[in-house]
Amino acid sequence: MLLLKNATIYPQTDAAPFVGDILCDGGKIVKIGTGLTAEAETLDLTGLHLLPGLIDCHTHISLQDPCDPRGMKQITEMTHPVTPQFSSLYNANPTVLYFPFAVKNGVTTVGIIPGSGNVIGGSGFASKTWGDDIFAMSIRDNICMKAALGENPKGRYQSAGKEPDSRMGATFLLAEFLHDAYDYFKRKEAGDKELKWNAKFEAAIPLFKGEIPLRIHCTHNDMASAIQIATEFGIKFTL
Repeated sequence: MLLLKNATIYPQTDAAPFVGDILCDGGKIVKIGTGLTAEAETLDLTGLHLLPGLIDCHTHISLQDPCDPRGMKQITEMTHPVTPQFSSLYNANPTVLYFPFAVKNGVTTVGIIPGSGNVIGGSGFASKTWGDDIFAMSIRDNICMKAALGENPKGRYQSAGKEPDSRMGATFLLAEFLHDAYDYFKRKEAGDKELKWNAKFEAAIPLFKGEIPLRIHCTHNDMASAIQIATEFGIKFTL
């Protein structure tokens, strides 16, 4: 057990900050108050501040190794512009220095999602920032589907001589995928025995069920396109 005494506590409620104590057991807060006592390791935090762990819901932390010359190319499977079937959980490296840096600065939870090189880059997951086993650190897999419009996917595939070569090309690929995936979803719901399993379309089903949002990276006029497409299919989204 650990007892933190005399800190200025900023509770995760509407209550105002106050000087008090926090009792922890097994790595979890079990009591907050004043004048707490317990048979526990005790730290006097007079003059210091205690805040809830910070959450960064949009990161690529651990998906790239700063010592690897490929750098940012590792955060997305950029062999095809539409890759919803991939999960960033299987690309995350818990041994990189970003995690201890996050902990030192008070960031205890992160959303780790694919980059913006693809029109659809795959799913993200939520993770704690301490540990050495990414599967044990993971709080929840599949928290969102990552999409991107505009300069990032256009620039990546235009330079490779592939589609999308333009902003409208990226927009079309997103709309086309959602149309085909939605058709697959409805056929599966209807019990279509002729339906062939498709990994890409399966990954989109949580979108249509409203279980996860489509997180769309976009710039200037892409925002209107993103809103138009997401609204058409009735899916939750963030820009």
